[in-house]
Amino acid sequence: MSLDSRAVGVAVRKAREELGLSQDQLARKARAYGLAWTTSRVSELERGERRITLPVLLCVAAALSNEREGYRVSVSDLAGHADIPITDRWSISVGDLSSFISGDFANLDMASTLPNDSRFASTDRPHGVAQASVHRLGFPAPAPPTADNTSTLAERRAARRLGVEASVVNDWAQQIWGQTLDEEAAKRATTGSPQARGHITRQLILELERHLDGSTTDTAE
Repeated sequence: MSLDSRAVGVAVRKAREELGLSQDQLARKARAYGLAWTTSRVSELERGERRITLPVLLCVAAALSNEREGYRVSVSDLAGHADIPITDRWSISVGDLSSFISGDFANLDMASTLPNDSRFASTDRPHGVAQASVHRLGFPAPAPPTADNTSTLAERRAARRLGVEASVVNDWAQQIWGQTLDEEAAKRATTGSPQARGHITRQLILELERHLDGSTTDTAE
């Protein structure tokens, strides 16, 4: 079963409220564990708008567990019985993960730990995810990514955040907004200052990320 970011968000909010923590307080605790979180990031997580990774689950569980004596939150409390993404092509259940950590393989079905390449349309993860995303949005699938030395700094930053090629970012931008990420940022900026452009660009990257999160969640369901 694929990890449901919305279910994780509900579990995090429930634990936070039981502890009497505000979103800002949880964000500050998460930063102590190395997560570059703000209040808005916690809000997005609780609304199911953030991609969930094992490091995030571990840090949030630890932050919540260290708030009150005797109150503990495990990764399974947050993720349930869902498979947790370890890499782009491999997800694993909490139980199987525990077996690899402890070395107790007695009850481990090795077949369940095989990589999940079948979830992708091709062996190239960025193109496969892009196909799923644009299919959900009703757009034609972009061509497979190729070597690209013409991408802009904003496109490369967006690509690193989303885990795709810069060419895929450009494909999505063209299909969603009808122009490049930089052109859309320039269109939305109320002033021509670098600060304004930077703020708008970050908002646009979040829009792209939500399209990706929504498409992969819907595909899994």
